Amino acid sequence: MIPLIEVEFKGHRKGIYSNPQEFPLRKHDFVIVQADRGEDLGRVNLLGTDWQERLSAGREEGEFEPILRRANADEIAVDRENRRLELEARGFFREEVKRQNLVMKLVDAEYQFDRRKLTFYFTADGRVDFRSLVKELAHHFKTRIDLRQIGARDEAKRLGGIGLCGRELCCSAFIREFNPVTTSMLKEQNLLLNPQKNTGLCGKLRCCLRYEVDQYREVNRLFPKPNFRVKGPRGDGVVEKISMCSRSCGIRWGDGKRFSYTYDQLRTNSDWDPDRRGELEVILFREDPSLEQEEGGILVASESPNG
Repeated sequence: MIPLIEVEFKGHRKGIYSNPQEFPLRKHDFVIVQADRGEDLGRVNLLGTDWQERLSAGREEGEFEPILRRANADEIAVDRENRRLELEARGFFREEVKRQNLVMKLVDAEYQFDRRKLTFYFTADGRVDFRSLVKELAHHFKTRIDLRQIGARDEAKRLGGIGLCGRELCCSAFIREFNPVTTSMLKEQNLLLNPQKNTGLCGKLRCCLRYEVDQYREVNRLFPKPNFRVKGPRGDGVVEKISMCSRSCGIRWGDGKRFSYTYDQLRTNSDWDPDRRGELEVILFREDPSLEQEEGGILVASESPNG
């Protein structure tokens, strides 16, 4: 099998290419690849036997464009010059948008290495009739013009940045395609609907909010929902929260004490059965391990009605 290599271009744009000549490449090496009607320059991002299955997933061997050669110093200098020309192109683009009274925001401009194509990325609230703009840009730059309307997430991915966690944005670092993130995922993870903490630089819900949602769903299926009533040797109580990390549920009893119980403790000492979730109105504890030995449940808080 011909080795496959992931190459990264400007704006965290990535593509998978074959290495039929088996150049001895390393990560971050500059390479020239076969591109749309020409050549493009990028840097090696992923390579090696460990990545071959992932890189080839869902595609036939003949679908991948080849790496043509390693980039030399002169070609790298051309790429740097392209970055300078892109700044000038952005200025002209903004002037034309203003002159034609178009409602669109320029995000970035990118020259293909051989300058046979110039791509402008922009955002807009709706569809924009930019036919006149494209003609003017093609006439001015004397090359093929591509205008691509992107969303807020793609804008953040292209521009990059630092997330709330202090690390590089996930979309810029490793996310290949965006999956939906919904407010219901926050509720499943017991997170507050706080826009300042839950939204990313794109203004949308952070992509990382879906990373652990499957684990939370798995644990939530094992336990009763919060506010579910319980009865036992301690009296009446109520389920307060579910902990995914410790795989337990916290119960506040009538005496003011709070204990956490694992799934095994619930099944052993009460009539709780997740398959009968819809039938039960209250969970009845036959025995309470926290009375025999407090270590039987994890004491998360304690309070006395009398202070």
